[in-house]
Amino acid sequence: MAVDHLPAAIERRLRVQIQILQRLATKDERDKQVVTIPPFVTISRQFGCQAFDLSKALSEMLKVEFPDYEYVVYDKKLLTILAEHDEILSEMVRALSKRTKTEIDDWVDSTFSRKPSELKVYRALARTQVILASAGACILIGRGSALTTRHLDSGIHVRLIAPLRWRINALMTVPDREDVANRETIERYDRDREGFVRKYQGIDITDISNYDLVFNNEKLNTDEQATILTELIKSRWNK
Repeated sequence: MAVDHLPAAIERRLRVQIQILQRLATKDERDKQVVTIPPFVTISRQFGCQAFDLSKALSEMLKVEFPDYEYVVYDKKLLTILAEHDEILSEMVRALSKRTKTEIDDWVDSTFSRKPSELKVYRALARTQVILASAGACILIGRGSALTTRHLDSGIHVRLIAPLRWRINALMTVPDREDVANRETIERYDRDREGFVRKYQGIDITDISNYDLVFNNEKLNTDEQATILTELIKSRWNK
């Protein structure tokens, strides 16, 4: 099956990120000390919550606060496409410092080496998430990214929740999503997402102890959530 092409803007961003990683790796190896990596963000959500809207709002706010870093949003489709692009991922790995490459290899090997071969695709996805997160300045949506990257100190992990009735009403306002705006479909999607992570990582994504912040979409709007996250990222970055 042919691999989809990465959007040109994303590929350009990754090329710039590779150059930044190369400079950081040179500094890391020369100074023999840990280089500060921009925080990354993961967003897990119940079906119908506004993860992509939050990601866009957050990315725009962070562009103002940190003009030298463009926080790219990686959703399910983009992560899957990128996981199949061995060439650019290999370039990113080569650009990482020896310390970071060793950490990634150790984590992937310890997590997946004894798992069945059916995990090959998910292993590639998980490795992609860890590589992106290790470079920082990115927002990863779903696909168990909060749990895949939980061993990295620079992450801020968010869980979005909302009452079922609110999620039904929210989906009704999205073009061409009326067919999923019902209890049965929403609950099935939630079960599928929970099952995906439980199958491949043996972890419950609904456990709030896995996250730094839990936002209720009914109580806090997108801009309020993005503002809180921006302040937290500024605080983490300045430590």
